[in-house]
Order: sequence, then structure tokens, then C-alpha cells
Amino acid sequence: MIMKVYNVLTSIILITCLTQGCKREIPDIGKNPFDNTSKDTLSILDTVKLDPNSIFSIHKDILLKTCANSGCHDGNFEPDFRTVESSYYSLVNTPVIKTRIDGGFEMRVKPRDADNSMLIYRLSNDLNGNSGIMPLGLEADSDYPINKDEYIQRIKSWISNGALDMYGNETVKANYPPVVKGIEVYQNQKILKIVGVYEPVNANSKSGEIEVFVSLYDKEGKLGQFKNLQVGLSSRPDSFDISNLIDLQPTTPRMSKGLFNEVVSYTLKFSFDSNKYKPLDVVWIRFFMKDGDLDIEVPSNTTMFFLKKYAAVTFVN
Repeated sequence: MIMKVYNVLTSIILITCLTQGCKREIPDIGKNPFDNTSKDTLSILDTVKLDPNSIFSIHKDILLKTCANSGCHDGNFEPDFRTVESSYYSLVNTPVIKTRIDGGFEMRVKPRDADNSMLIYRLSNDLNGNSGIMPLGLEADSDYPINKDEYIQRIKSWISNGALDMYGNETVKANYPPVVKGIEVYQNQKILKIVGVYEPVNANSKSGEIEVFVSLYDKEGKLGQFKNLQVGLSSRPDSFDISNLIDLQPTTPRMSKGLFNEVVSYTLKFSFDSNKYKPLDVVWIRFFMKDGDLDIEVPSNTTMFFLKKYAAVTFVN
């Protein structure tokens, strides 16, 4: 929302200069709060520069546009193709739920074995004659019918090359990381509404404590076993000082709507003071925890940018 206003104001000023002439310097209309977004973060979104057979490109070009539409793989059932992470971890080395009557498939995606990966089979065959060939439904403007052969070949290449994850690593055993299911932000005991889809909530600077309630979910049910549950705050989306983290505190569980408008359970919270922030500051939020010896960050540097914005607070006045 802030970026739209910023762009509109800039356009008006430029048009005025062209039609009437500019005799004075353009007045300072305030900084764009997302100017400090790192170029590395934004480049992740530009899959043109990435391997077309990587999970990033496959998700953006195929899974998100073709399979994550409403009523299909939009989180209602697995595989979940809403994000790169959910796509990867609900496909690779994940046992199938339905298979052929004569068997033959154990995993949705079996690294280095596209022919024995159920995902490839479902894109070309009607499972047992009663499930249809995936995708079952397409948006009116879908380019899948035109590019079907290319898209399937890209997925095959990804699988044959090891079904590498977001970091370029080959997964031996699926270990689903926790995900943020919902974030609710309160100031002066009033909930702050999100303006627009996946935009940061708008808060007031110099106006009291910010209290954030969090819903974290772990598919394997290990959330209670995680240690050092903490949160980091930063002025940049991908740069956090891990020596200055805030402890996540348990809170009385309550049900409320979260990400993707589903009802989730909020069980954790933390708070921070708004007084040190000024208008147009953006506070990015990241959660840190340990799963055994594994350090986990949610969202991570490779998480899609719109989910990073969801876990952020913008001070508007």
C-alpha cells in the first residue's frame, strides 16, 4: 500500500514537471520503506536468472500458476503448492496416499528416479481410471496446455538431477521444517489489520507496546521438542543479529484466522517497544529455533518475499 502511494505521488510530480516546467527541486515526499530491501532478496524472485529446472522456477512457472488454484493444491490437501517450501517438503521423499492398484509407486517424488515418482505419473496418466490426469482444472489464461511437454520435462529433469532443495542440496530423508501459520499484531490491546494481501500490518510509532501472537506449525508434531524458540527483529528482510534475540513466550492457545485465511491455533507471543521507531520504518520478523543440532529460521532467506512481508510491521505515523 505504501509503495503504491509512493509511486502515484512520484508520477504526479513528474507529469507536473513535464507540463508546467520545474523551477524548484522536487520536495521530499518521504522514503520508500522497502528501498532497503537487499538486491539478493529481490533477485531470488527473478527466476529468469535461475536454472529453469530448479524448484524455484518450477514452483513459479508451473506449480503455483497451474496447481495451487482455489480448491486444488492450495493448502486444502497435499501436495501443498502455495510456496516453494511447502511444495518441496510435501513432494520429495513423501509417501503417496493413493497409488495404482498394482502398486509400483512409493513416493510422490523419488530423487533421481522420475519414472518411479508419482508426480510424473499423475501428469500423464489417469490413476486407476477414476482420478483423472493432473491438473484437473485450469485457469482460463493458463499456458499449461501450450507448454505441457516442456513443463513435464522440466520437472523430470529436476527429479533426475536429485530433486535438489532450495539450497541446492539433495535430501536423503524428508524433515519438514516448521512454518508460520499466522501472525496477529496488537497495539494498545487492539488488533492491527493487514491492509492488502500479505502486506505488513500498519502500526503507530511512539504509541505503546507492540504485542505479536504467533501460530507455528510442525507437520511432524515436534514443535514442543524444539529448543531456543526466539524471534529476531531487523530493519532489513535478510539480515538479523542473532546475538540480540527475543524469547518467544507460550500463551493460552486460541483459535483465529491466519495466513491463507484458515483458522489456526495461536500458542506463542512476544512484544517490543514502538518508541524507538519512526514513521515509514519497517520491522522484519524472523523466528529462530533448534531441532536437535539443526538451526532453523522461519521465514528463511530463501522464503518467497510476500511471506517475508506478511511477517513484518510498518510504522505509518
